[in-house]
Amino acid sequence: MKAPIVAVCVAVVLGLITAAPPGHAQSRPGMRTTHETRLVQIAFEAGSTDLSGEARTALDGLAVTLGDKPQMRLTVKAYTSTGTSISETRRLSLQRALAVREYLGRKGIAAVRMDLLPLGRSPDDGPRDHVDILRADRNEKP
Repeated sequence: MKAPIVAVCVAVVLGLITAAPPGHAQSRPGMRTTHETRLVQIAFEAGSTDLSGEARTALDGLAVTLGDKPQMRLTVKAYTSTGTSISETRRLSLQRALAVREYLGRKGIAAVRMDLLPLGRSPDDGPRDHVDILRADRNEKP
C-alpha cells in the first residue's frame, strides 16, 4: 500500500509534480513567476477518475487550442471530496490529473507542457470533485 505514496514522492522529486500547498505559489527570489487563468473545469463523480462525455468534449476543444499555441503551458489542479486521509485524497486527485494529462496526450499534447497539482480536498467555495485546467503564463526572471 506504500508504493503509490513512494511514486508520488519520486514524481515530486523529479519535478513531474509540483508540490505547492493550495493557494500558495511556488516562487523564490530570482525565479520565474506564474500567472494562471482557468481555461476549463472538469467535473468528476465522487470517488471516480472517469472522464464524462462532457469532459471529453471540453478537453477536445482545449486540445485544438493547445495545438494552435505550442508555447502554452498548463497547470492541472485536481481536487476531491472523497477519502479519509490526506494520502487518500491526494492519491485520487493525482489519478484525476493523470487522467486529464493522458487524454490530452492521446490528442497530441506533450505531457511536459502540463504541471500537475494533486491538491486533495477542495476549497469550500467551489465544486468538491473537479479538475481545474489553468493557462500558466510564465514571466522571465526579473
